Amino acid sequence: MQPKELHFIDSSIFVDAVKEGENDHKHNSAVRHLNKIRRGVFKGFTTFTVLAEVIFIVMRDVEEEKWTATLRRLLEFIKISKIKLETPEHSKFLSELNQIKHLERRFGPTDIKLLAEAVAIKPSLEKTYNKKLYFATFDTKFGTHVCDSKGVKLLDVELIN
Repeated sequence: MQPKELHFIDSSIFVDAVKEGENDHKHNSAVRHLNKIRRGVFKGFTTFTVLAEVIFIVMRDVEEEKWTATLRRLLEFIKISKIKLETPEHSKFLSELNQIKHLERRFGPTDIKLLAEAVAIKPSLEKTYNKKLYFATFDTKFGTHVCDSKGVKLLDVELIN
């Protein structure tokens, strides 16, 4: 099956997939989305920065004795969903980071890094797969897209519900 879209998976999806019992709707939506990636409806990508943020949130929000089991669930989701880890070219990442951090005042420093990574890997992924890349997230603060200072759309956002 050819994927209909490429999805850069934000940390919010991983966090809600691995944290059980806190918000069943979000947990179920996250698991459902990762299952769509596993089945090939979407092709999923993420970066080490996303995974680092997930680990940070787990260590902050989950009881210490549950860390190992929670992080195992994360690795299992990545494995069964066949999510690819991407590393953006450093100079491209820095260029996008500079462009986004001056433009987007509504994001924190980690969100800006994640967006810059997604924008930096977008051209090579879209060329390789001949599909559009979306930033997949639960977080509504991203809106529907991210633009540069001239209003040129850098990245579309797919809000998962």
